[in-house]
Amino acid sequence: MIGFFVSRTFFWLVVLGMYLNLLLSSDAPRAAPFYAINFAIVVFSTVALVGSSSPSYSSYRSVSMFSLILFGVTPLFEFQGGLTYQYHDLSIFDEYAATSAIVLLGMVCFFLGYKIKPKPKPINHKFLIKNPIFLVLYSALCGFLILSYNSFSLISLFVRGGDFDQTVGGSPFDAMFLVVIFPVPMCALMAYLAFSERRDPTILWLLVLLALFFNFPTGMPRFLSAALYLSAIFLYKPSLFRSKLTLPVSSFFAIFIIFPFIGSFRNLTSFSNIEIFFGYDILTAGAFDSFQNFVLTREFIDVSYGYQALGALLFFVPRAFWPGKPVDSGTLLGTEVGFPHLNIALNFLGEGYINFGILGVLLFGLALGVFCSRLDNKLERSEFWYPSAYLFAVAFPALSFFVMRGGLLSAVAYCSGLFVCFVVISALFVRRARL
Repeated sequence: MIGFFVSRTFFWLVVLGMYLNLLLSSDAPRAAPFYAINFAIVVFSTVALVGSSSPSYSSYRSVSMFSLILFGVTPLFEFQGGLTYQYHDLSIFDEYAATSAIVLLGMVCFFLGYKIKPKPKPINHKFLIKNPIFLVLYSALCGFLILSYNSFSLISLFVRGGDFDQTVGGSPFDAMFLVVIFPVPMCALMAYLAFSERRDPTILWLLVLLALFFNFPTGMPRFLSAALYLSAIFLYKPSLFRSKLTLPVSSFFAIFIIFPFIGSFRNLTSFSNIEIFFGYDILTAGAFDSFQNFVLTREFIDVSYGYQALGALLFFVPRAFWPGKPVDSGTLLGTEVGFPHLNIALNFLGEGYINFGILGVLLFGLALGVFCSRLDNKLERSEFWYPSAYLFAVAFPALSFFVMRGGLLSAVAYCSGLFVCFVVISALFVRRARL
C-alpha cells in the first residue's frame, strides 16, 4: 500500500513538473490558461480511468481513457508543437484554452450523468444458446454473402482498399450490408461465448474459424475490429480484465501498434507497404484531429439547433427521400472552411456544440454518462432483460472510441447496425430459461 502511494505521488509530481516546465518555458499569453485547463483535463481523465470504482472492463473507463487522449494528450502535442492539419492559421491556438474549458465542463457532466444509476431489477431467468449448429450455419451463410460482396476474391477479405479490394459498392444496400450483415460471423461467436452453458469445442472452433476468415481484423474498419475482437476476448476469459490496468494497456497497445498495422491494409497497393511499428506519430498524423476540428467548429459553423443530430438519428432515410438531409458534421466543417480532404471527424462533445452550443456540450456529456452507466450496470450485475442489450454492453467499451472521436452520424449508423445484428442473432438463436 505504501509503495503504491509513493509511486502514485511520484507520478503526479512528474506530471505537474512537466506542466510547470512548459508554462515557464513559454512566453505566449495564451499558454498559461491552456496549460492550466489541459492539466485539469489530464488529471480528471486519469483519476476517472484508474481510480474509479466502476468495473475494470467498462464504458466509463474507456470513455475516460479516450478523453485523456483526445482532449488531453493530443491537444497538448498540437499546442506545444504548433501543429495544424488542413487549416494552417496559427491563430487557431488562441482558442485552445476556451475550447478546453468547454470540454472540461462536458467531462464533468459525463461524470455526473454516470452517477445516475438505474434501480436494480430482480432477474429470475438466464439466456442459453439454442441449436448451436444452426448458429454455425447462419454464420457460414452470412460469410458466403460477404464473399459474394467481395466478388469471391479471397484476398479481398483481408484488405479494405487499394489494388486488392474487389468489393462491390455504390448502392444504399451496400451501406446496410456493411453495418448489419458484415459483422455477423464475429457477433455469432460473441453470442455463443456469452450464452452457451457448456462450450462444445467443435462448435466453438467452427465459429472461431468462420469469424477469422470472414471478419479478419485487417479486412474491416479499425474501430469495428477493436470492438468485436476485444469483446470476444472478454467473453472468452473475463478474468483477464480483473485488473483496472488491463483495458487501458490493451487499448494503448491497439492504438499505437495494432491500429497503424491495420491501417496499412486500408489502401494497399503492394504487400511491401505493410508496416509494423511503434510510435506516437499517430497522435499527430491527423487521426486524432477532432479537438482541433472542435476549435474550428466554434469559429466557422453556426449552431444548427438539433438539425445535425436529427440527421444522425434518421441516418437510414435515403437522400432521395430527404434532399436536405444533413451531411456528417466533419464534412460540413471541411466544406465551410475549404479543406482539400473532407474525411475528417468532429468529436462527440463537438457534435453537442454544433447542435445546441455550450448547452449541447453539457447535454451530450450528461446523456453519454447516463447511457454508459446503464450499460456498465448490465455488465457488473448481469441484469439484462434482452441478450442483445448485454452483447452491446460488452462491445461498447471499444466502440466508445469511435463514438468519442466522431462523427456522430457514422457512429450512430454503425452502432445501430451492430445492435440490429445482435437483435437478429438473439431472436433466432438465444432462448430464455428460468434460473
